[in-house]
Amino acid sequence: MKSKSEARQQLINLIQYVGVPYEIHRDGAPVMGGNSDFSKVCREYRIRSTFTEPHSPWQKKCENTIGVLRKKVLV
Repeated sequence: MKSKSEARQQLINLIQYVGVPYEIHRDGAPVMGGNSDFSKVCREYRIRSTFTEPHSPWQKKCENTIGVLRKKVLV
């Protein structure tokens, strides 16, 4: 994604090309919370959402993988 505002469209792309996920584990980003378009898509497709605790990036399993990929690409 080039910006956080693309989160809704990327979720729709995931649903179209891969299928509807049972659950999404996400952080508390405002673009994905409350009554946002992203949350509306989650409710529409009945996608269960769980959230990380604030200031706890180690709870997102992808963070470690992103760090490894970044090191390999920048070397």
